Amino acid sequence: MGARHEPSAFCSTVLDGAPFGFALLDAQDAIRWCNGTFARLMAPDAAPAAAAGRAPGAWAGTRAADLFDAEGAEDFRAFAAACRKEGPPDPHAESPPPRQSSVILCPAGTGGMRPLKITGTILRDAAGGSLLLSCRPWGLLSSLDGATGPAPPGPQGCQLQMILAAGPRLEDCRVLAANGAAGQRLAEAGATVPGCCSGELGAAALPEALRAAAEAAFAEGRSHSAMYTTPAGPGGFAVVQRDFWPLNRQNGRVTHWMDCRRLTRSTTGQLEGDLPWLQMAADALRATDVGIWHWDLQSGNVTFSPRLMAQLGYDIAAIDDAEAFLTRIYHPEDLPLLRQSIDEAVAGSGHFSQVVRLLDHRGRLHWIAVQGQVITDETGRALRIFGTEADVTEETLMRDRLLRAERIARIGNWSLTVSPPGMYWSPECYRIHGMSPERFKPSATQMTYLMHPEDRVLLQDAFRRTLRENAPNSGDHDRFRGRIIRGDGEIRDCEFTAIIEHDGDGMPAGLTGTVQDITEQTEVEKRLIQAQKMEVVGQMAGGIAHDFNNLLAVVVGNLELLEETCRISGGSEMIRSAIEAARKGAGLTRNLLSFARKATLEPARLDLNALLAELDRMLARVLPSAIELDCRFAEGLWSVHADRNSFENALLNLAINARDAMEGVGRLTIETRNVQLEAPFLEDGQEDLAPGAYAVVAVTDTGIGMTAEQLGRVFTPFYSTKPPSEGSGLGLPMVQGFARQSGGGVRVYSEPGRGTTVKLFLPASDIQASPPPRAESAAPEEAMPTGRILLVEDDPGVARVLSLRLQRMGLEVVTACSGDEALDMFPAVAPVDVLLTDIVMPGALQGPALARRLRQLDPGLRVIFMSGYPEHSAEGAAPAEDADISLMKPISRRDLTRALRRAIGPGA
Repeated sequence: MGARHEPSAFCSTVLDGAPFGFALLDAQDAIRWCNGTFARLMAPDAAPAAAAGRAPGAWAGTRAADLFDAEGAEDFRAFAAACRKEGPPDPHAESPPPRQSSVILCPAGTGGMRPLKITGTILRDAAGGSLLLSCRPWGLLSSLDGATGPAPPGPQGCQLQMILAAGPRLEDCRVLAANGAAGQRLAEAGATVPGCCSGELGAAALPEALRAAAEAAFAEGRSHSAMYTTPAGPGGFAVVQRDFWPLNRQNGRVTHWMDCRRLTRSTTGQLEGDLPWLQMAADALRATDVGIWHWDLQSGNVTFSPRLMAQLGYDIAAIDDAEAFLTRIYHPEDLPLLRQSIDEAVAGSGHFSQVVRLLDHRGRLHWIAVQGQVITDETGRALRIFGTEADVTEETLMRDRLLRAERIARIGNWSLTVSPPGMYWSPECYRIHGMSPERFKPSATQMTYLMHPEDRVLLQDAFRRTLRENAPNSGDHDRFRGRIIRGDGEIRDCEFTAIIEHDGDGMPAGLTGTVQDITEQTEVEKRLIQAQKMEVVGQMAGGIAHDFNNLLAVVVGNLELLEETCRISGGSEMIRSAIEAARKGAGLTRNLLSFARKATLEPARLDLNALLAELDRMLARVLPSAIELDCRFAEGLWSVHADRNSFENALLNLAINARDAMEGVGRLTIETRNVQLEAPFLEDGQEDLAPGAYAVVAVTDTGIGMTAEQLGRVFTPFYSTKPPSEGSGLGLPMVQGFARQSGGGVRVYSEPGRGTTVKLFLPASDIQASPPPRAESAAPEEAMPTGRILLVEDDPGVARVLSLRLQRMGLEVVTACSGDEALDMFPAVAPVDVLLTDIVMPGALQGPALARRLRQLDPGLRVIFMSGYPEHSAEGAAPAEDADISLMKPISRRDLTRALRRAIGPGA
């Protein structure tokens, strides 16, 4: 515990004699204490008092950054800031974040020749963030120095390896360590290690023609490879394969490089003798898909790949003119491109790679991947080109077919890597986004910028779920829909999918996915949803129209009766005006199906808790006071991407169904919660739900419940447990359609007498007037029909008005309030001239069924149907026979009279 509060005491006691250097820094990175090893490493040629290990005098209070040169001080400050930003390590963390664990620095005054590896740890102490440094000589140097010794004997060749401290140019880099072969070459040149420049190894130096490309790679901090020849002994030469690559990066720059040169000795005559070895190598590769070729740039002789020539069906011995042969077999578009690549390689790059098309002896095209390496002499003059070829016809054709399929389906594929960061887009990805591969480089950040501002959070949530949490929303993959803004400014709807790629430790290393343009599909879905909404509105409007038309039938009928007996001056005109107004109301009911929401469906990011809080107040006004509304909202509920209006309509449907099931008394509970499905959610009698994250809204009532048979039919369109005038049977199907189109689903649980629960699953995420109608003129006086009418109407008010009207026409009227009652009384009241019946009534017999049953008793019975539903959409409104007549409520005296004349004739 004491060491925890006073680390300097612990350090002086335990670390003073350690073989590594240790120093304790305060919050300002000033030295509080250091051991003797640290002092010796920082000042190897001095013997300060700090060697005693108690940090007196010259060391106490010294800023650590001052112990290094200018660049080293900057690197140290960046390193210390990174250590303090990350804070002390958490021993309880399951997977601690990556940290900059070390830095390579040289003490001031050493000329950069004695690099130290320094690590840092933040201590939890009362001083507030002390930084403990440990340092030791860079072990990589000693491992290379350990290989120091005489060069291997023999003329075959050797490998030179050197670790370089970065300089202004490649040839100015100083050698810190070298293996035995490199040390011997440097000694022969009069140079010493460490301290000499890599350019002093003149025997294997880069030719002038290759230096520009090498220096460019050095300046950009990337690896480079080149092959060339250099003199080696009397009449001999060596082929040099030189590679160099960054060895250490810190603070945004490369500080050290590895320089590796492989020398293969030969003689001038031996190079010509190497050609048979080339043939032998080609023979050895015959069992593979790789062939070898050679081009002598001095003589112009070309040694073709035997494997390739055999595959194309050509005899190498029959080739006399190589230039003419190549012109004949190469596709005319590819030969100029290949020559350009070779010219660029000979001019300085040293190597080339190209895919070309060649014709075989039957005229068929083969796609061949050609690679070559230029061999130069010590002056940089190109001598030969050695290369390989491989037939990639199958891969190329498969790729072309895939790209064509992507183009047809408008699906592009992409991949993202975390380390090193990078991203690939297929050509279709560029086309979907309206971008040019030459001008646009894809990345995760750029991909986010291409999303619509309102939908960027969807992509960010997807990256979070996959790369950070390793928890895609759809089982083994992640899927979401969002809008993009193309390069030309056009907004398109797209669906994105991604599969996580894992590293050896099982951690996310990148993503592979697709993007599909679904704009047309989305438009079709919007139109379908709109059509479904219109259908539901039509059914709802039909129910309203039925009840309203019954009311209007009473109003119009009584007004017409009143008009017939009115003797008040001006009274008939007022009554006629009232009748016209009522008929306009009837016209409104007929047009009710034409009116519905016309706003474009726009799925958006929804906070269901906030939305339900708004609907809570509305439902409280809609539900009867005897129904208790209980809302329970889960904290941290996941957002969803859905259409707000559709969700509100779905919830209103569920609430109305619950209200009707409870008959106005009970408790309605609305709950929300998050659900993570690890596997497909399968239940008998329920729709399947895919794995993923869902926000769930559950609506529970204390109503009468449903039987298993009823539960199995709840999603059947037009099926309803309510009377015909109270339900259309489209409420739950509409809710299910909305949930499915949003990527979710609906589950219903119910038992008789125990209420019903409906769960709505939505995927979590992480847009000239018609002229007025003319007044109807009075019907001309005509002979009235006579006979007996059987009137069947369940609405007492409508039945009374119609009965009175028929009686005033001189007709005999028998009334019944249902189809069942009319069937029972028919034998007693027969004969009947006309059956005047409503279509939708309580009981087992509706209007059309009643007509069929009565015609079994009286085949000549004439029928007039009445309906409060719009004639073109009334359920069962089709006449049973062609001679039957249909009337739309409210029925005017004129329409009724005409119908009766058609049915029984005037004065019958």
